[in-house]
Amino acid sequence: MNQHLLQNLKLLLVYCFSFAGISSLQAQEQSFIYQGIEIEFEAEHLSKNKKANHFEEGDAVTLKFSIKDTLSKQGLSGVFPAAWMSQDYLIENRSCKRKIETFLSSSILDQPELDLNVYYVLTMNEDASINVVDPLFGYGGSKLLNRIVLNSPGMDWALTDNQNYLFVSMPKAKQVAVIKTTTWEVVKNLDIPGIPVHTEFQADEAYLWVTYVSEEEENEEKTGVVAINVQNQNIEKVIPTGNGWHEITISDDNQFVYITNAKSNNVSAIDIHSLAVKNQIAVADNPTTITWSNLAQAAYVGHKSLGEITVIDGEKQAISTTINVGKGLEQVTFAPGHRYGFVVNPAKDEVSIFDASSNRIVQVADVDSQPDQVNFSDGIAYIRHRNSENILMIALPTIGQMGAPVQVVDFPGGQNPAGKTNYPSVASGIVQAVGESAVLVANPWDQTVYFYMEGSAAPMGSFSNYSREPRAVMVVDRSLQEKEKGVYQTSVQLPKPGVYDVAFFMNTPRIVHCFQLKIAPNPALQRKEAFEQMGTLKIDFLPQEEQATNLNSTVKFQVKDRKTGELLGGLEDVKVMVMTPSATWHSRDWAKDLNHSGT
Repeated sequence: MNQHLLQNLKLLLVYCFSFAGISSLQAQEQSFIYQGIEIEFEAEHLSKNKKANHFEEGDAVTLKFSIKDTLSKQGLSGVFPAAWMSQDYLIENRSCKRKIETFLSSSILDQPELDLNVYYVLTMNEDASINVVDPLFGYGGSKLLNRIVLNSPGMDWALTDNQNYLFVSMPKAKQVAVIKTTTWEVVKNLDIPGIPVHTEFQADEAYLWVTYVSEEEENEEKTGVVAINVQNQNIEKVIPTGNGWHEITISDDNQFVYITNAKSNNVSAIDIHSLAVKNQIAVADNPTTITWSNLAQAAYVGHKSLGEITVIDGEKQAISTTINVGKGLEQVTFAPGHRYGFVVNPAKDEVSIFDASSNRIVQVADVDSQPDQVNFSDGIAYIRHRNSENILMIALPTIGQMGAPVQVVDFPGGQNPAGKTNYPSVASGIVQAVGESAVLVANPWDQTVYFYMEGSAAPMGSFSNYSREPRAVMVVDRSLQEKEKGVYQTSVQLPKPGVYDVAFFMNTPRIVHCFQLKIAPNPALQRKEAFEQMGTLKIDFLPQEEQATNLNSTVKFQVKDRKTGELLGGLEDVKVMVMTPSATWHSRDWAKDLNHSGT
């Protein structure tokens, strides 16, 4: 380190003997009864290693409201409560009712520390990053909360049902990143034996399945699927399947994973319980896509070069029939309900619809400009194009009549085609927004995400992706969700220390109440902040040679370069402050460097 810079460093060391921290907190569980309805509030740590009922700044916790009838003791479902967290002293003169009215008005000037009714938008960018954005559509803007840095650009991603962990495949790095969404940090990078592509959870989320391919053309040992244990976030097993590109689908009963092997011309049926290939089902040439129908209990395998779909019976593990849809198909997927399948064919500018109950094509929509992806809201199919900025919409209640024309409407999804990009991703580019009849559309060339409300002629809002190309989009819901009957919860990272009001609101019947949550300082975060303020220096306190008394005592410590670990001798401007825990007495003294040693 430059000696001239060292002489100008102003370093303040605070050395305190603390025997009285924040007193032990009472159980963070409270209840309130109004008009025969009981609301119970509880905070729980996500980590099992944390002390119960003691919460500190930065802790990842679940905030839970249990709502039940006091007579029947039954949970109340579908009541859609809202909640906010705000420090008690900030609005100390306002009643709880007034405080909630302020939050409901969405005033920019009076925001809570935590809004438990929001969702965040994630974009998978063309570079090695993921943007985390608070869309703020109601204010006509957005707020970049975080930019997660990956080891290489992502290809696909999968979010756990509790929305606390996100897994991202990274082909160039040959890894899968594990991201903790309460802190937006990459907590682990898992090495994959090949190039990871698709990520998909089985229904019970015991395993995340990741397909991988090899740079070596004919090496079956380096191409297949990896099972990742979701609980411990480690690789459970690597399962080679066959040659070529792989697509994946999983039965809804957690029994089988089906993997296409494009060059081997077969489909591997993997038994989930034994984590081994049970059957290799021979199919026609070059299987390129696959999906599962819960209704039909069958896997549907698409063949781009042949223009047909092979139907594999899930119980018999054998081909039951084929469906001819025309050469050039690229995507086969099912609408909600799993009865009607959609086949996207950019070569023919068509979207075909088939009925899984009969395995017959019932309708064909003629669309222009190379459709490349279809995604669904609860009631609409959204079709993206490579050569048109228009997003096509097909109302799901109108489909299914044999031979009937498909009713199609559209809206502009930006200035450029939403499906046009130099960095394609297999993840969805259109997703449903939370709690609304609306979708978010990622447009890479516009570097923008558009918000479209169903029934509108054009997007109702948009936000810039901060000079990045959004190749895929995802929603992380931080609003209260009903996980079991009458139990509504969400996960958050606790804000700065203090006493907080947890303001609760329910519309029908109208109930308002403020619970309380105490958050203690986090010593680890305080140390980290102190070290960051010290810049490149690191302070190591040395064991005391004698017990400190009210007489003169010696405190020894070493000053080091944080990067190299080198002791920094010759500092002449190091000052030490000693204080009592109550801060009623303190003393400042200059430290002496022993023999210019850095001690």
